[in-house]
Amino acid sequence: MEVAIVIIEDQEKQKGIQSEVQVLEMVSGHKNIVDFYGAYYHQAPRTPSLPEGLWIATEFITGATLQDLIGTRKTLGERWISYICKQITTGLFHLQKKNIIHHDIKPENILITSYGEVKIGEFGFATFGEKSSSTSGTITYSAPEVLANFTNKHEYDHKADIWSLGIAAIEMAEGLSFSKLPRQKLIEKITTWSRANINTMGKMERTSSVLHFRVPAERTIERPSARQLLSHPFIGEIREPPPPAIWHHLKKPEAPR
Repeated sequence: MEVAIVIIEDQEKQKGIQSEVQVLEMVSGHKNIVDFYGAYYHQAPRTPSLPEGLWIATEFITGATLQDLIGTRKTLGERWISYICKQITTGLFHLQKKNIIHHDIKPENILITSYGEVKIGEFGFATFGEKSSSTSGTITYSAPEVLANFTNKHEYDHKADIWSLGIAAIEMAEGLSFSKLPRQKLIEKITTWSRANINTMGKMERTSSVLHFRVPAERTIERPSARQLLSHPFIGEIREPPPPAIWHHLKKPEAPR
C-alpha cells in the first residue's frame, strides 16, 4: 500500500499535533475524509535516511486540490459544483455526528482524486465538541461568528464550516478568490455580508442556482446544517460524478518528503 507520511521532528510541534491525531482517529474511515492509518515515534534510526520523530501515515492521494482545479478554469460548471458540494457536505455531516468542527474548510484543503473522489483533509485547527470559540482558520473563509471572537468571546457551532463551504462554492462558480482583499477590508465584508452586497466581494456576473443555494446567511439560525443541505435539490439529485472531462486537469502530487 502506498501511503503519505509526514515526519514531525521538532518536539514542540509534536506536542501541538496530538489533538490533530486524535481527531484523525475519530473521523477516519469515511469516504469523504482523508484516511488516517496511524502515528508512531520513530526512535534513533539505524539508517540515516530515516529521520527520528513522529511519523504520521495517511492516505496517499493521486489528484489535486480543489484550489488547483479552480485555477485551471473560469468556472467548474454547476454539475461539478453540485457534485463537489454534495461530497464535502456529506463529509461535514460525518464530522458533525462526531462533534468535530473543522475550522478550515477551503479549496486548498479539499482533495479530488484522479477517480473523482472528494475528500476533506488538514485537521490541524479542528476542535472537539458541539460548540467552539476558536478563531483559528483562514480569515477568507471564516464565518462572521468566528471573526466576532476577536473582540467578544462567544461560542458557535458546526454551521461555521457551512459558511466556509459557501465561500468555496462561489469561488468554484466564479473562478476567483477573495483572499486578495486587505485583511481589515475582508473582515468588514464578511461581518456585513448579505445577498444585497454580494457584488462588493467580486465580479458576480452570472445568475446561478449555486449562488442562491450557497450564499450563506449572516444569522446562523438561517444557515442550513449539513443534514439539511443534503436534502436540497441542488445537491440531493446528484447520484454520480459528472463526465470525467475535467479530470485531465488533476495532477499527481509530489512525493511526500
